[in-house]
Amino acid sequence: MAAGEFTMNGRDNELYDVVGIGFGPSNLSLAIAMEEYRADGARDGMRALFLERQPSFGWHRSMLLPSATMQISFLKDLVTFRNPTSSFSFIAYLHASGRLPRFVNNQDFFPTREEFHRYLEWAQARVADRIAYGAEVTSVGLPPGAVPETSDRLRLEVADGRVVEARNVVISTGLVPSMPDGAVRDERVWHSSEFLEKYRRADPAQLRRVAVVGAGQSAAEIARFLYDELPHAQVWAVIPSYGYSVADDTPFANQVFDPGAVDDYYYATEQTREAFRLRRLRDRLRRDGAGAPPRRPRPPLPARRVRPLPGRARLPHRDRPRDALRHLPPGRHRAQPRPELVAAVEHRRTERGDRRLDRRPAGGRGVPG
Repeated sequence: MAAGEFTMNGRDNELYDVVGIGFGPSNLSLAIAMEEYRADGARDGMRALFLERQPSFGWHRSMLLPSATMQISFLKDLVTFRNPTSSFSFIAYLHASGRLPRFVNNQDFFPTREEFHRYLEWAQARVADRIAYGAEVTSVGLPPGAVPETSDRLRLEVADGRVVEARNVVISTGLVPSMPDGAVRDERVWHSSEFLEKYRRADPAQLRRVAVVGAGQSAAEIARFLYDELPHAQVWAVIPSYGYSVADDTPFANQVFDPGAVDDYYYATEQTREAFRLRRLRDRLRRDGAGAPPRRPRPPLPARRVRPLPGRARLPHRDRPRDALRHLPPGRHRAQPRPELVAAVEHRRTERGDRRLDRRPAGGRGVPG
C-alpha cells in the first residue's frame, strides 16, 4: 500500500487505543514513538490511527521559501531528545538520502525549511499505514448511552460519515490563520499560509507595490523574498510593534521546550498553568512593545541598509497596521498608493491557547474547542 492510501473501509466503530486528530510534526512524533514502542517487543503494542483532513502530508508548504531556515537546531527533530539512537532522526534521514557529509560540511545547526520538510515527509512515509488523509473530524463525544463517569472510550465522527472509537484522543491541529481587523482574504490580500501557492499564480510584473503585515520571522522572510524577487516593486513592511519581534532563544528560555518541562506543565495545578499562560502573554506583549515609548525602529532587513537606492526607499515601514492599511479618500493627505498585494502573517490559538473536549454523549456535538 502506497503512503497516504490508508482507508478505514470496513473498520467503522473499531476501537483504537489512540486516535490522533491532525498529523503535523507533533502527532508524527507520537506515531514514531508508538512504532518504536511496538518494535521493542512491547506486549501486543498499541493500536493507533491518525486522522488528517489534508489530502496528503504537508507542513507550512506555502512558507517553504528559498533559503528560509529553521529557528531550532536540527537536534530538536522528531525523536532525538527521546531516543538518540532512533532510526527516525534527522541524522538518519541525511544518511539515507546521501546528504550527511554535505550537511556536516556546511557547519550549520539550522537546516533550511525545505530540507526539514523533506525529512518530515521521509518519516511519515514509514508510518503511513496508520494515517487516514482526507479525514476531517467533525465531532468528539461519548458513545450513545454511555455514562461519563464510567465510559472508557470516546466516539469520533468523520465528515464522510465514518465513525471511530478511541480510548485516548490526541488533538494536534496547529494554529488558525488570523487576519488583521477589517482585512478579508481575496486575490489581492493573502495570508502567509497560502503565500507561495498564490504568488506562483500571480504575474510578478503586475506587483509594483506590496505590503507585508506582521512582525515575526515569517513576515521578515516574506518581505525579504518579495524584495529579492520583485526588483521593480516597492515593498512595505507594516509592523504592529516597533521593529520585528525577536524570539527569546536563550538557553534559559529554551528550557520550556525540554521533555521535563512538558511533564512539569502536565502535572501542574490549573492555577499554575494559568499563571504560566499569563506570564507567556505578558512576555509576548512586552517583546512586541505594548506600552513602550515610541522609539526609532531599526531597518527591518539588512538589504535596506547595505543596498541603498537613489530616490524613494524600496523597503519602507509602518509601525501601526491599522493606520497604514486604512484606505483613505483621494486628496492631498492621501496615504501611499494602495498596494497591489497585501500579505498578512498572523496566527491565533484557540481560546486560552489550548483545546478542551466537551464530554457529552453523541448527538450533543462534543466538538473540540
